Amino acid sequence: MQGWRQVRVEVDATAVDAISGALWGAGVAGIEECPVGSGARCALLAAVPADRLDAVVEAVSEFDPVAADLDPEAGLDTWKRHAHPVEAGPFVVEPAWWAPAATSAAPGVGACGGVGTDLRHLRIDPGRSFGSGSHVTTRLMLEAVGRFTRPGSRVLDVGCGSGVLSVAAAVSGASEVRAVDLDPHAVEATIANARRNGVGARIDCDDASLEHVRGVFDLVLANIGASVLVDLAGPLAARVAPGGRLVLSGMLDEQVDQVAAAHADAFPDGAERRGRDGWGLMVLCRPAPSPSLSGSPVGERG
Repeated sequence: MQGWRQVRVEVDATAVDAISGALWGAGVAGIEECPVGSGARCALLAAVPADRLDAVVEAVSEFDPVAADLDPEAGLDTWKRHAHPVEAGPFVVEPAWWAPAATSAAPGVGACGGVGTDLRHLRIDPGRSFGSGSHVTTRLMLEAVGRFTRPGSRVLDVGCGSGVLSVAAAVSGASEVRAVDLDPHAVEATIANARRNGVGARIDCDDASLEHVRGVFDLVLANIGASVLVDLAGPLAARVAPGGRLVLSGMLDEQVDQVAAAHADAFPDGAERRGRDGWGLMVLCRPAPSPSLSGSPVGERG
């Protein structure tokens, strides 16, 4: 069985989001936030698979991280005590272990957050994978899923983690969602969350590599880190249907230009860029088919 470690870093409370992002990006499985003293500082306790320890320590080395052994059954899920619903675009991501309030909607439907504001509720348990909905890149991706998923869309979720993006696409009307992740914990979590939200029949998830995925998709999603987005530029582009979109995140603001350059040949029209709290997102569009020789018009890409 894989060993686990706990990495503790103490930071100013104002830096919690940024440092948590660095920890998630380095491969932690869960984070507990513990206020220190008056609350001006915060201790972050991160549960780390043993094979990711060096990367995690390096990611926060300037904060003098302290590593110790961790019993996953005793400590890995302690962060769940502090989890809360997260709103992103047209979605509310709710911790699956919360008892729904009397006014809470069923998964995938409902209204909350104000009169006239319809939000789709997703109940998610990330298990040992990434994707509780709290990280800024997940929220950026969820906003994009809400913008670009159409009834009948075919969607590919690369590095699906908890499956939160796949579930969001399915409850938004996607007729078929293909989700892949090399981590078996992610596959397990995605299948469970798809069933939990009533969309298990429309989400096909396994541990296939991107190179083994066949077909093209109207919307391709990848929230997996800058270096991987660069390495997979060709295979990702090959999975985008004419007129389709590729949405990328998991990169810091200073890495966006590098990722954009890697995808420039396949997407000559450039990219729509968005950023938040030091993290970036890009939307790239595959040109729609040219008009036929008969002069028939090409439908709008939307």
